[in-house]
Amino acid sequence: RQMLVSDPVAIFYLTGKWLHPGERFLGLYLNADTQPQLFLNDLFRFDEEIGAVKVPITDTTDLITLLKAYVDHSAPLGVDKELAAKFLIPMYDAKIASGIRNTSLAIDNARALKDAQEIEWMRESSRINDRAMEQFKACIREGVTEKEEASTGGWLDVCAPFTRELLYYMIPTLNLRVLTVLFYLKRLMTC
Repeated sequence: RQMLVSDPVAIFYLTGKWLHPGERFLGLYLNADTQPQLFLNDLFRFDEEIGAVKVPITDTTDLITLLKAYVDHSAPLGVDKELAAKFLIPMYDAKIASGIRNTSLAIDNARALKDAQEIEWMRESSRINDRAMEQFKACIREGVTEKEEASTGGWLDVCAPFTRELLYYMIPTLNLRVLTVLFYLKRLMTC
């Protein structure tokens, strides 16, 4: 019914936006009854639309009080395995939900499902990667270590043109993916 996703990779999967907050809080709150909410530190603001309401926070925001305004207290809250203890323990102590459960499998299972377009994107990404590796082979020379080659930047020049092309195939569709996660979340919460 509700889940707080804190893993930057899972948030990227769900929104198409790569964010890595370091030690700061980042959370995508999913609830079957509301639009997704992205709790995001002001240090990482961005303008583009990602299909979630952006909830600004700062380093001094009382995170527990803020989350209490969004979380359904009468239902368990699913969290992923990446939620840091410094955020999880205060949530647990404050009883922001009727319980807290590890529901990482909801994300993991959703990510495992691929529709026809995602399968084609994976194939195209693989073809692009194969082309990049063919060109990269030209950078490899006998007697030269990876570290030495990296210091010349030659492999970066070879791979850089492929990066933008690959990123195109990694952009997800939020609505379908959120619905899939919520489907698995419902199954996990009823077990």
